[in-house]
Amino acid sequence: MQAEDILKEIEREAEDKKYHINQRCTEDLNRIKLELEIKKTEEKNRITEEAEEDIRHTGTQMMGRARLSQKLKLMEKRKELIDSLIDNGVKKFLTSKDYEKFLESAFKNTYKKDMSISIRKDDKKAEAFLKKKKIKPSHAKITGGFIFTDKKIHINKSFDLHLEERRDEIEREIAEMIEM
Repeated sequence: MQAEDILKEIEREAEDKKYHINQRCTEDLNRIKLELEIKKTEEKNRITEEAEEDIRHTGTQMMGRARLSQKLKLMEKRKELIDSLIDNGVKKFLTSKDYEKFLESAFKNTYKKDMSISIRKDDKKAEAFLKKKKIKPSHAKITGGFIFTDKKIHINKSFDLHLEERRDEIEREIAEMIEM
């Protein structure tokens, strides 16, 4: 009966940590949205000025092309802005306490004795975390988090996978903010 109670407690703690990590991700997303608003206004003004200049110098035969060009530039800049905001958000996350919680949760919910662990080279937070556990990691081309290996089974708990799963949602939210 005690094992069931311990298992329930572990599950409750895991859910609690998952909730807090999700809360932090939401807070990070809100910060990204705020940065986006500022960059959006600056970028919109710059793009508008460039487009107006293009239109002034373009003859009436070129008006259709200028509009198309403006839309393409806007789409490209929007994509660059979204990518930049996400990259900045990731960089901030990887230096935050939330990242340490992400590592702890991934480790706690996955690691089993005799597993090997791969991390990003020069990931100081992951290195420090594993050093406390007396585990020597190998290196992998990931942004952050861990890749666990047990014989031939690889368990990907990298931040890359986490971000990939949410990227479409994040891009959609940012794009909606740009349209406001």
